[in-house]
Amino acid sequence: MMECHLAPPAKWKGKCKFNGTVCNNKLIGARNFQGGKETKGVSPFDEEGHGTHTSSTAARNFVKGASVFGMANGTASGIAPYAYLAMYKVCIEAVCAESDMLAALDTAVEDGVDVLSLSISDSSIPFHQDGIAIGAFGAIQKGIFVSCSAGNSGPFFKSMSNEAPWILTVRASTIDRKISSSAQLAMLGPGDRKIPGLAMLDPKIFSTSPLLPLVYPGANPNNQTEFCPSGSLVNVEG
Repeated sequence: MMECHLAPPAKWKGKCKFNGTVCNNKLIGARNFQGGKETKGVSPFDEEGHGTHTSSTAARNFVKGASVFGMANGTASGIAPYAYLAMYKVCIEAVCAESDMLAALDTAVEDGVDVLSLSISDSSIPFHQDGIAIGAFGAIQKGIFVSCSAGNSGPFFKSMSNEAPWILTVRASTIDRKISSSAQLAMLGPGDRKIPGLAMLDPKIFSTSPLLPLVYPGANPNNQTEFCPSGSLVNVEG
């Protein structure tokens, strides 16, 4: 993120626990939580890029000439490109302890944030048992706006979590642009068949490749194959 902001406001009490000079006048805070408290000597860097991705969606600066493999050219930015950003890491290897989330929420309130964005969700449970709902309620009482993701856990297409009435819950939506690609299959009757689809792939990869069979990994009962982490497809044949 480019540094083109003024210094943090006087009310800001947060700290940057990165080693080196990662923080600047855009990224003004970074903390890591484990065991229900802030940890020392542990980097707040994310492990899989999820925190970087979601923080860019929220507050990335303007980036000219952005595109997806040459498509959808234009200027990209987060929702609030002029906002300051502070990161509170609470998940380790995709495990997000409720005690760490509550500790991070309390710390963020004390640091002086104005908005809390939580891209974390689980199955819907009663509010009085939901750590995010409880922590968000405390933040709202301090005048802090709280936004959360609606979740991906199902069990139905319209299922959602983080639905407490004091939280702005955000679900996926559509836009009027399509980043499309097509797959060409071998003979399936009279002539070849092309199937259009939407995916973030580079058409150049397939320009010199032979026709390839199509398999949807989500059909495997092991949901890890749907996201293709390293080693998840080692026993696939065909």
